[in-house]
Amino acid sequence: MKTFYITLLLLAILLFSCNSNENKYRNLDSIVNSKIALDYSFENISIPIDSITINTYPIFCNYDIDSNNYLAGYNSKMNTIDVFDLSNKKIHDHIFLKKEGPNSIEYLDGFFIHNWDSIFVNTGFALKIIDSKGNVKATWDIGEFNIVKSGKVGSIGSTIDFFLHYSKKRNSVFFKYTPRNVVYSSKEFFKQPFIAEFSLANNSLDLLPILYSNFFVENNNVGYLFCPMVSFYDDIVYYGFEGESNIYTYNLQTKEYNAFGARSKYSKNLTDILPESTSEVKKAQHRIESVSFFNIIYDPYRKFFYRLHYCDQKYQVSKNLFNTYNDKLLSIMIFDNKFKLIKEIQLDKQTFYSEFWCVTLDGLLLNANHELNANTSENYINFKLLRFNII
Repeated sequence: MKTFYITLLLLAILLFSCNSNENKYRNLDSIVNSKIALDYSFENISIPIDSITINTYPIFCNYDIDSNNYLAGYNSKMNTIDVFDLSNKKIHDHIFLKKEGPNSIEYLDGFFIHNWDSIFVNTGFALKIIDSKGNVKATWDIGEFNIVKSGKVGSIGSTIDFFLHYSKKRNSVFFKYTPRNVVYSSKEFFKQPFIAEFSLANNSLDLLPILYSNFFVENNNVGYLFCPMVSFYDDIVYYGFEGESNIYTYNLQTKEYNAFGARSKYSKNLTDILPESTSEVKKAQHRIESVSFFNIIYDPYRKFFYRLHYCDQKYQVSKNLFNTYNDKLLSIMIFDNKFKLIKEIQLDKQTFYSEFWCVTLDGLLLNANHELNANTSENYINFKLLRFNII
């Protein structure tokens, strides 16, 4: 009996500790609901693909022109940018990148379609502009700057966390920045900026005064769940972090910051802190178990904001059965322009991926090519269009 009460006491202390952390670091004390009432429905959309096209793209970008919506992804195996015409549900083009010669581009860290004749691509230490034929029209060597010598500019392997962005108004390109002159994921690491801006007019590279939140500075032992999630719209930088529900904004013109709690109803809103001596295996398990918040998505057609996130889950299901990262339940949160919650929808399990999505005139197009989705076909790229109706 004594052991039973001690166990209850320890569980109570643990629960109180977790709740205290959420209360300390979140920006709002409760979920703030919007007055907007919303209904929704799903529509299946499948686009036939050819022999060189793949089903999902970790590095991607969308482009809208004349009410037509396009979604493009980088195919690293073929070294192409594959462009899909979403309005007509077909492959629009393959942009073949040359691996040799003066126009060579061996790989991409990210790309941004300004128009078909001006596609910005980041190749690691160079920023280039190419056209729809893959011809290089301009090149800037960003590896020569001191900022780059002490850090890495660009995303690695995926743009789900940070989309290369060109601002026509500022005539500049924004990159993800990872410092290399401090110990990775240390307290000093989390005190460094993580967004670089390259001015095409001045040929200069500077860091924006945007830092990690206090949670990561004070608790650097969060495994792999500290990745900044960054997106842009007009003069506003929208950012958050994989292991925290808060959404932050920075106005490039006024230099003003803001923060919103953006708490989920269905998951934890803060990742668990790990012991300092945690092994890489335990960190990987922690990532499988923990909540993962993704990029903030702006919808210019409906003036909404969206955010996908993986809910937390148990690692071990039974004696011989374990969950993987892709077994997580994906949830989507819909906010108004004040980041008040309109609706949160839990999506069907083992159906969706959190990459290669796009806002369209008709709704939010979600990637339905999960490897365990029985309704997919290798001859198609499969989406589910999330349509909204304001009640």
